[in-house]
Amino acid sequence: MSLFPIPAKVVEKLDRLRRSFLWHGNKEGKGYCLVNWKTVLLSKEIGGLGIRNLRLQNESLLMKWLWRYTGEERALWKEIIVAKYGELNPWCIENVSEPYGVGVWRTIRNLWPQMEANLYLKVGNGNKTKFWKDGWVNQTSLKNLFPNLFLICENPKDRVCVCWTEQGWNISFRRRLNDWEIEGVAALLGTLGGISIIPTATDRVLWKLSRDGVFSVKSAYKSGLHEMTSGTQYPWRYFWNSVMHAKVKGFTWLVIRRACLTQEVLQKKGRQLFLGVFFAT
Repeated sequence: MSLFPIPAKVVEKLDRLRRSFLWHGNKEGKGYCLVNWKTVLLSKEIGGLGIRNLRLQNESLLMKWLWRYTGEERALWKEIIVAKYGELNPWCIENVSEPYGVGVWRTIRNLWPQMEANLYLKVGNGNKTKFWKDGWVNQTSLKNLFPNLFLICENPKDRVCVCWTEQGWNISFRRRLNDWEIEGVAALLGTLGGISIIPTATDRVLWKLSRDGVFSVKSAYKSGLHEMTSGTQYPWRYFWNSVMHAKVKGFTWLVIRRACLTQEVLQKKGRQLFLGVFFAT
């Protein structure tokens, strides 16, 4: 799972076995699945049972290759990938669109948008970072912060190192600035005032979801789970950390989820019930 994408059919079959074991105690069990499987796969903190989502776990493991790509400068495997597919930027290759002969890398490359959303740039010498387009200032791009100035910049693809001199920032525009645009430039320089370029350090990307900025499969998986739910107001963390017996917690979880096999639930599932009254003689 850490290199190859897991086929959907395999996930489906494994999930079927896991569902049967959860609800019936064996793989041959037949009966009702009381709670939607997608809900069961959520972590306990957001209302599920914490059973691993195989597809999401597979994607989180594959994303680690994207992280390695950003940091392993002279790795042989990276040089081969770049030679075959080309480089979009210093952090990622071009999109892989060929239908055949692409190995596992097309699946890995397709995860880049998810990866990129949780990355931010730490600028060193500015050689790899685009001044306007990359998110290196407060984890966003100057293109988004100053869209009017971006429209008149001389070169939208300039690197940070090109716009920096020992005397300070030197930003070029295609024409002379209007009065109202000068105020924007002043605001831009004010934004850049607290940022210093370090000629001896290299630019690098950091992971938003960890304190040390290093990617982890665990944080990527957890982020993916939260994206799959709209959130909940129920204090699940306190519920699972309570001193109740595990079986009591399981039953209470079903009650909260309104999943117990009451007469009302059975009728909704199409079960024919005998509602007569028995009298003892």
